[in-house]
Amino acid sequence: MPSLTDTAEKVKDLVQENLSEDFIIIESDSDRNINSVVQRIMGDITAASAGRQAAIGGVTGCVAGYLTNKIGRVVGLSLAGTFILFQIAQHKGYVKVNWTQVQRALTKAKAEARIDELKLRQASVAGKIRNFVEDNFFLSTGFMGGFAVGLFF
Repeated sequence: MPSLTDTAEKVKDLVQENLSEDFIIIESDSDRNINSVVQRIMGDITAASAGRQAAIGGVTGCVAGYLTNKIGRVVGLSLAGTFILFQIAQHKGYVKVNWTQVQRALTKAKAEARIDELKLRQASVAGKIRNFVEDNFFLSTGFMGGFAVGLFF
């Protein structure tokens, strides 16, 4: 089996033989071009101008919001379908659930999780988010605005 470079050379030779002098063949390395474009756009965003930070944040936020909206619907429908199937199985007698025991366990787990979550959130997440927003104000506000637009789009 011929290698990719051999095939490319054969195609190039055939094209050059069959074309007149009116055409110009432009060679490009698409991977290198794509990487350089991405690097130019997304290089060091924090060092970019405020407008560029806001634009990049807005576009990425809009895409993230749009995807969240679309994926959220699928997840919601999946959870609803699972719940309905579970209720049908319980009604038909395939599944027996002790709802009192479930309620007690759920209440206890929620209380423990809430206490742990508050401790962790106060210590790490809130401080990290606050520092990031302060350091990258335009990027953050652009992202939040774009996310809201994408969510409702």
